[in-house]
Amino acid sequence: MADRLLDEAHVGLLAEGTTLRISGQPGFNNATMLCEAGIHWLQTRKPSVIDIDVSDIESSNSGVLCVLLEWLRFADRQGIQVKRIMLSDHLRELVNIAGLMAIPAFNIVAVDNVSA
Repeated sequence: MADRLLDEAHVGLLAEGTTLRISGQPGFNNATMLCEAGIHWLQTRKPSVIDIDVSDIESSNSGVLCVLLEWLRFADRQGIQVKRIMLSDHLRELVNIAGLMAIPAFNIVAVDNVSA
């Protein structure tokens, strides 16, 4: 069963088991709501391990990267292991350009390349 954490005009956030799944068009105009909804879920559920799935997004920009980075920082501070991040092709390119794949502090075991 999935919990709908955010359902706005252009972006959605679902929690399915221990997976946070972003869909739609996340960006600067909804990044704060998206980030807060994910952190609230992490604080409330207190999972030990999570996956993050952003393979369903329709567009990507640095706004969604900010959300991912904040979730990763929060998870690290809380001792939550981020097991896997599933990226769309266009977001994977943005992550590579930003040099974020090389940051070991976020404890990412694997990053999957999922075609959108």
